Parts: sequence; structure tokens; C-alpha cells
Amino acid sequence: MPAELGLAAFERLKSGCLLDGRASPEAIEDALSEPFLVTGKARKYRFIRQKSRYLSAALSSLASRDVPKEAVALRDHLTSMNGIGPKTASWIVRNHLGSDDIAILDVHIIRAGKHMGIYDGSADPNRHYYLMESKFLEFCTAIEEPASLVDAIMWDYMRRLGRVARISEEVVH
Repeated sequence: MPAELGLAAFERLKSGCLLDGRASPEAIEDALSEPFLVTGKARKYRFIRQKSRYLSAALSSLASRDVPKEAVALRDHLTSMNGIGPKTASWIVRNHLGSDDIAILDVHIIRAGKHMGIYDGSADPNRHYYLMESKFLEFCTAIEEPASLVDAIMWDYMRRLGRVARISEEVVH
């Protein structure tokens, strides 16, 4: 799911007061069912029913418990919930705590990391997320820049590069 669609969904749920842990899966599903206008195009949210169930359960759990305040502990807590993997949990932690103790490893960051030699060609975040995160954070420490800045720049650059490659391919064909 492109980040822009995820942010649009978040804003819709937030403006509908559906993030307080009391919203039913059906209410969340209804809110996500309407198409989103993203970069001038109507986009549909995928797997709405399943994601609505996961989100409702996760929000309810977070509202009823003491939630860790430390980045890695919070990420680990989130990944213990159905439907939340390390990348999603890291994204939540980064945006909630503003922490540079975790990394958000998406396809753009991984592709850039492979080009730069941070990861080898067999690096697979589905199997080695935490090892890859450790290497990324070591790189950020070595260049003395916060992970949030490095991954934001890498993400944006690789996303733009991918868009340019798609456009040039369309022109050639």
C-alpha cells in the first residue's frame, strides 16, 4: 500500500473519531470502504474487512493496557498483535514516538540499501527484518545522521526514481 493511501486512511479514521479503541470493525470497514483521492486519483483500500478486524482489536488492546513507552519495546508489543508486522509496527512507533531507535524498512529503503552495499542481494525483510534494521541503523550511526532523516530521503529518492523508470518505459513502448 503506498504511503499516501495509508496516510489518507489514517486521516479519515482520525477525523471520524475511530482511533480511540472503541470503534467496531464494521465502523472502521465503513470508513475505509469509500475510495480515497490520492495524487488526483480515486484509490480503493485493499483487504478492508480483514484490516478493519485487526485494527479494531489492536486499538482496543492498546486502549485497555499500559503501553510501553520505549521504541523497541513498543514495536515488539505491536508485532505481537494479529496483522501487524515489523514494518507497520516500526512506522507506528516512528510516528508516535519520533524515535530513531527503529527503522522503517520498505521496498524503497531495501532497494537503496542493496545498491549501497548495506544489504546483499539475498536480504529478505520477511525473514531478516531485525538484522537488516540493525545494519541500517549502523549505517545511520556511521554517517552521523538520524534514521528518520536517512530513510525519508532514501524513500523519497527511490520512489521518484521508480516513477521516472516507469514513465521512461512507457515512452519507449
